[in-house]
Order: sequence, then C-alpha cells, then structure tokens
Amino acid sequence: MQLVYLLVALGIYGQVFAASGGYVEIPLERSSDSMYYVESLRVGKRQQELKNVILDTGSADVVLTGSTYQYEKSLFTPEYVAQYGSSEPFEMFQQNETISGNGWALKGATFGVTNVSDIDSFYGVFGIGYATIEAMDPYENFPMKLESQGLIDYQVYSVSGRESHSSIIFGGIDSGAYKGPLVKTQIGFEVGPSATREYHTATAVTVSSIKVASHNSRTSISTQKLIYTLDTGSNGLMLPEPVYTNLVTAIHAKKQWHDDTPLFHQDSLAAESLTFDITGFPVSIPITDLIDECTAIRGAQYCTLRIGIVDIGTNSYVATLPNSIFKYIYTVFDLQDNQVFMAPYGPLASKSIKHVSNTHFPVETTTAPNYNDVYSTMYQTSDETTVHRSSSTKNCRR
Repeated sequence: MQLVYLLVALGIYGQVFAASGGYVEIPLERSSDSMYYVESLRVGKRQQELKNVILDTGSADVVLTGSTYQYEKSLFTPEYVAQYGSSEPFEMFQQNETISGNGWALKGATFGVTNVSDIDSFYGVFGIGYATIEAMDPYENFPMKLESQGLIDYQVYSVSGRESHSSIIFGGIDSGAYKGPLVKTQIGFEVGPSATREYHTATAVTVSSIKVASHNSRTSISTQKLIYTLDTGSNGLMLPEPVYTNLVTAIHAKKQWHDDTPLFHQDSLAAESLTFDITGFPVSIPITDLIDECTAIRGAQYCTLRIGIVDIGTNSYVATLPNSIFKYIYTVFDLQDNQVFMAPYGPLASKSIKHVSNTHFPVETTTAPNYNDVYSTMYQTSDETTVHRSSSTKNCRR
C-alpha cells in the first residue's frame, strides 16, 4: 500500500451480498477524495461490525485497530511489527476468526489486530493484494481463503468504483457495469539495475506514456515506460522526479509557490486532464481529482495537488496511479494469471454478475494494443522527456 493522503469517509454503509452464485459481492463506500471503504462486514463470535476499514489492493493483510475490533491480547500469537503509509510502526497480533456477511461466512480467516486507535485516520486495512507481500508469516489471505473454502472458484476480483453503487466482487464480473470488451494487460514485475524480480509484489501495470491536456493542447510529460500500481488505497499520484517536474510545468493553470510546493488556480484546473497510456489502453482523469487543500490568495482560490515523488531504484521500484481512475474504468484483477482487465463504465443498469471459474472468463475480452510492450528495463531519469517552463509562476506568502 502506498497511501499518500487519507481522509476518513463519512456516509451510508451498504450491505454485503450473499455468495449465492460462486461469488461474494461487498459494497464500497467512496469518500469525497476517492478512498474506498468496506462496510457491514462482521468479525468473530460477537459479530463485531467493521467501520471505516479501507479497501487496499496494494497490501495483502487485513489489519484491524481497536477502534473497530475489540480483542483480548492473550488470545493472539505470534506478534509482528507493521507500518502503513505515513503511520508510525505498530505492534499487531495474528488472529484467526470468522469474517462474515449476509449469507456467507469465511471461517478461520487470518488477520492482524492492534490496539492503536487508527492507522492514518482509518480503523483498518482490508488488504487483498499479492500474498508475497504479507506482513505476517505466509498464510492464505482473504481472496485465497475464499477460494480454498469454496465461496469462490477462482481468485479474481472486480472493482467498480464509479460515483454511485461502488462494490467489489470476488469470483465474479458484473458484465452490466461496463461497455465494450474487457481489455487485458499484464501485471508487471519490478525491475532493478541488474535483474528483474521473478515474482509479483504489486498490482502494477505498464504505463507507456503520460500526457497533460488543456483546452486544445496536449503535452507529453513522460515517454519512458514504468510500472504504476493500481492501488485502491492511494488517492495520490506518485511520479519519478522528472515526470513530477514536467507535470507541474505542463499544467496551464496559474501557479503560486509556497516554499517548494506549487499551488494552482482552482478554477483554471477544471480545463485540464491527465491521460495514462496503459499498453495502448488510454485512461484519462481530470486534474481536479487530485486537488488536496485550497487557500485564498489575493481573492482567488489556489490549491495543492496530491502528487509526490518516488526515486526509482532508491525508495521504490514502482510509481503509483491515483485511485480516482477507478471512477472511470471497471477493473478486474486476476492475481492467479497475473492480468488486469479494464473497460469504461456503461450506463447504470441492472447487475449481470457472471461467475468466474478459471482463466477463461465468461465475458468478452481482448488484449491491449501493446500488450507485449511491457516494462523490462529499469527506468532512467536521464532518458525522460523535458517540458520547458512557462513564465506564469509567482512566489507567495501565506
């Protein structure tokens, strides 16, 4: 999980649907800044209902805090130290209990519990990523356990993160949620200076290029391939330094600077967007999706953006896409065959959930145009394109 900026979601919590057709559907509550929370799940003999627990495709463990799950330490063994996002390291204890919803129950589910009140302002992490990054000793995590107990037949899950009726379906695909075929791309490997990792750790895909669009102009801010995580637990865009610099330069909105932080004229940002080329499948988001905090400067609103820098090869081998992309594309994760499938949403319609039993999906699929042109050589900042600076910047005091 690469959590950048987090806010606790407030809202109405949905019900969990039964696993009546070989799948488990869990509604999600989407906060105003695109964070996704699982709700109305119950844990243990006392049926404790989970609250403010974030869905996280970027980590592998379910971790619950004392704010949502009451426990007795004497019951738990062994003990681990974990850290998420900007949180301080904390102790957690392994627990095996039933996690249930309406009409289904997953017995002996393994999760971590801690007595801290929150982790970056939320009460738990519902990690469903690759088991290779589990914080505890190897075990069957939530998707694996669903399959081994027969609640689903295949470890695939589909995320519908649109403005309303958000949900995640384990073991199934809602063919009524999107239009056109699902477009398949490969989940990428981390690449180092001398070798490529031989197993997957992140739900990351190859991004071939990134462009900023404003009015009738389009500016390339990255032309070098790199893997970017599709992480429901991160609402910020994390970029290599030259791409970050290019983005700040390419945005046409008027800028002010506070120390080293750019602030952008809020109204002008509405005309600008970002397009990520995922092996030939374009995904666009408005830059306003990245607005963080705003302040008045000489009568106008200027805003910071949820953007940050990763140093490829030093503090990370992957960059991160913002989870607002789930507002625009239906996304299916196949962690057994190491594929991601994407399609734009269609009009809201009745659900048509298809049960998935193997790699041959019961819906139409196609491969991305550049499916085989994947990230294979470590990203080099010196090879990145450069966007020349404009003069529309000023320094400011707040």
